Amino acid sequence: MANRFLKSLLGSWSLERKCLLFLGLALLASLLLAFYAVQVLASQLVMETTRRSARDYANAVIAWKHITTDFTPLAANQSSGPLAGEPARVQSNEDRMKILELLRPFMLPSRYEYEILRIDDLLEHESLSAPFAKGTDKELINRVHARLAELDSIEAEEAKRTQEKSEAGSSDKIPTAPPTLEKTNPAKAWTAAIRPYAFEEARTSDSVYYYHPISFDKTCLRECHASLPTSAAVPTTPSLNPFRVIKVKMPYSETALWSMWTYSILTSIAICTLALSLFFIHWVLKRLVIRPLSYMKHVSEEITRGDTKLRFSLDTDDEFHELSESFNRMLRHMTETQEQLQLVNSEKDLRVDDLARVNLQLFEANRLKGEFLANMSHELRTPLNSILGFSEVLQGFESLTDKQRRYASNIQNSGRLLLDMINDILDLAKVEAGKMEVRPTEFCILSVIHAQCEIVMKMAEDKNIDLRVDSSQAEMRIRQDQGKVQQILTNLLSNAIKFTPEGGLVTVFCEWQSTDELLLSVSDTGVGVAASDHEIIFEKFRQAKGVTGSDGLTREHSGTGLGLSIVRELCRLLGGDISLSSQLGCGSTFRVVLPSVYRDPNSTESQNIAI
Repeated sequence: MANRFLKSLLGSWSLERKCLLFLGLALLASLLLAFYAVQVLASQLVMETTRRSARDYANAVIAWKHITTDFTPLAANQSSGPLAGEPARVQSNEDRMKILELLRPFMLPSRYEYEILRIDDLLEHESLSAPFAKGTDKELINRVHARLAELDSIEAEEAKRTQEKSEAGSSDKIPTAPPTLEKTNPAKAWTAAIRPYAFEEARTSDSVYYYHPISFDKTCLRECHASLPTSAAVPTTPSLNPFRVIKVKMPYSETALWSMWTYSILTSIAICTLALSLFFIHWVLKRLVIRPLSYMKHVSEEITRGDTKLRFSLDTDDEFHELSESFNRMLRHMTETQEQLQLVNSEKDLRVDDLARVNLQLFEANRLKGEFLANMSHELRTPLNSILGFSEVLQGFESLTDKQRRYASNIQNSGRLLLDMINDILDLAKVEAGKMEVRPTEFCILSVIHAQCEIVMKMAEDKNIDLRVDSSQAEMRIRQDQGKVQQILTNLLSNAIKFTPEGGLVTVFCEWQSTDELLLSVSDTGVGVAASDHEIIFEKFRQAKGVTGSDGLTREHSGTGLGLSIVRELCRLLGGDISLSSQLGCGSTFRVVLPSVYRDPNSTESQNIAI
């Protein structure tokens, strides 16, 4: 479905547009993926930079607290010291405080805000008073507390396993003394390593809040922040006693602004890159592909219009150059072949003209032959009928001797044979001229078969041939031209009797081949017909070689060779056909298939049936 839609949408586009579209989509997808990756990395970098800034600010706050705590007692107890030179020291502390105030904007930027929070863990320490966290702050600080507790437990388990392994593996070694606790300057306690994943952060539309846990050195806990008595014993770990968190508030509007500018710049760069890439691709595509294709199209159109002398000339030294050379070779071969075809066509035209003239002459000769046969047949029948009539009269004289009667009988038989030959020629001329008329009537074909058998029965009895009619039907009525069906039967029966030796058998078979077709066959036990002569015997004035002899001149059986030709023409005229199955020396069977109802091919009903 999608493939069909794309074909219908892009089917009318040119190659240039399709290439630009698909290459543009590929470039756009690549740029989107690249800039998405850059955006993700930039966002992570911005957030990591923000976290680092917040962590540095929290460490600076812790350092500032230690520094200011070191000098604050000196300024507060300036009148209690008994030592000489005390005013000078106070003056010196005041100067240092002024210096610190000058350094404060550099150590603690004014755009950041901080607050030290704690949870109600019932643990109190000296100089570590801080308000309790509430609401969202309490929830986030509890998360930090739980994370530190989990990390401390994991480290304690790892230390215990390490100690057990060392004790088991070094039982023969002298145990080393535990490391002594080194004194650490309280002012440097803020430099202790803070686990980077033990923190929380929150974000609003204009600010980012960073919750940084404070790490306390053991010296700080022993000398500065000693534990105070509590109301209940609470299990603690080194990271949770004491537990204080610095909440750093950082403005996010500037970061969001720069992020928006970054996204805008990235989008602009992507658009410019896509536009420049498409422009360059279009320039390369047009120069290396479209221009050679357009040139080849132009040359092909000119060659199609008839300019076969035109050739391709592409000096690109690439596949288009090879294609142009191949096309030029093909074009040269085509022109040479076309010239040869023109010569052959010219010769064929001359021969066709000669054949046309010969055909006209043959048509005219055939027309004259037909007219001659028709006229001569008509002219010959008149005196021949007179001869037959006078021979019958002559045979009626009682004064004739036997020899004279035999002569008169010969005259009559020869005349009748000649009349049959003239009738065959006249029928053939009518069929060829298309003047043979069909007069269909309804009749019983079995009655016609029996009647025709009675007519030729005298010929069969003279040669002692058995003539039979075979049919399982009692009555078979058809609508055909009865005279032409009788003529077909007469010719087939006469040939069967003529070519069957004495004592033979001739069988007429009649059955329905289908509901509207009649099968009529005549079988004999005569000499048969060779397979090579099956088509010859249906040609005009032709007989089988077994009949005419090897020289084609002598004939064992008399006849003009028109009988089977007339039978085939009559069968086709009635809408049927005739076929032969025979072997030399095994007899022959002629099968005639006729429609039970004759349909005039020129009538409207027949045309509708054909459609």
